[in-house]
Amino acid sequence: MIPLPTDPGPITVKAADFDNDRFLDLVVTNYDGDTTSIFLGYGNGGFKKQIDLLNRPGAKPLGIAIGDINKNNQLDVVVANRNASNVGVFFGQGHEMFSTQTTFSTGIGSTPVGLALGDLNNDNILDLVVTDHENGRLVVFLGTDTGTLTEKAVLVTGHRAESYLVITYDFNKDHRLDIAVGDGD
Repeated sequence: MIPLPTDPGPITVKAADFDNDRFLDLVVTNYDGDTTSIFLGYGNGGFKKQIDLLNRPGAKPLGIAIGDINKNNQLDVVVANRNASNVGVFFGQGHEMFSTQTTFSTGIGSTPVGLALGDLNNDNILDLVVTDHENGRLVVFLGTDTGTLTEKAVLVTGHRAESYLVITYDFNKDHRLDIAVGDGD
């Protein structure tokens, strides 16, 4: 195990190649530090650089999704800002650079936690599904090739459901993505 220093409260981690060097890098949301950290990998299990991306103070970032939302051939990082009732996108700009966070509201009083990216409407543009944990809802955003996310639907997951995890996959092989949700604390 190789310890990596992060801001307080690291809670979620995902891996992707952010700098296009064919080595996996890590992205971590720091719940208590209100930051998102990216560690660039050497390819040998070590990491060379930490990039800290700032979330709004008190946002409490949780879930992470990774994909090229604005179609510029750079990976973008989406985080669920639980206490800010929004999702934030850090757009990849190349050369180990990311934009400041662009936020999209998930509704007043919402508690976004889980995220899943996928092309839900078959337009070759990534869309986003967000779990609203304490309200038992899914918020579906349709994407544009410029990186804008537009709320398209709010789906109720059931009485007393506490939606937490979400994935998209074509479970029934009809060439359309389906959504699966995990409930619980």
